[in-house]
Amino acid sequence: MKAKVVSLDKISDRMKSLIRSKLHADFEIVFCENDRDVHNHISSANVLITFTRGISKEWMEQAETCRFIQKLGAGVNNIDLETASNRGIPVSMTKGGNARSVAEHAVALMMMVFKQMNIAHNEIVNKGTHSRCRSRCVRAGADRTRTSFYYIDQYGAHAAHRRGNRGGDA
Repeated sequence: MKAKVVSLDKISDRMKSLIRSKLHADFEIVFCENDRDVHNHISSANVLITFTRGISKEWMEQAETCRFIQKLGAGVNNIDLETASNRGIPVSMTKGGNARSVAEHAVALMMMVFKQMNIAHNEIVNKGTHSRCRSRCVRAGADRTRTSFYYIDQYGAHAAHRRGNRGGDA
């Protein structure tokens, strides 16, 4: 008999296909699109998976065959841990799964502020020019969404040129 995994959150078809392709043959998975789907499948679930939805005491009591709860993300504050503990159901989460991406983003934001790129971007988008690149920004044309990227590219090339790097490596 296959173990039944019930995913409580609505997810994309692409993600569903990926999960199904990686799922072991001893498991079957059901993807819930709404509360009605959850109500129909939760009573026979062996494993509950949630991304953002909480698991209330009522749902946990309906999940009579549940043996494990997996939270894909950090924090289990929206899962009734007391009821899970009383029923002997372990609850796990994937804390820190995106820690590197968050750290990289934080460093990029610090660099942006240090180099005042936010000011340059706002001037380019709102006025079409920037005090440090008047001629280059005007040449970039009317497409202001590309102008800020053009400025960043030109700034990087200028910095590389000052360092003596002629290969365009910024």
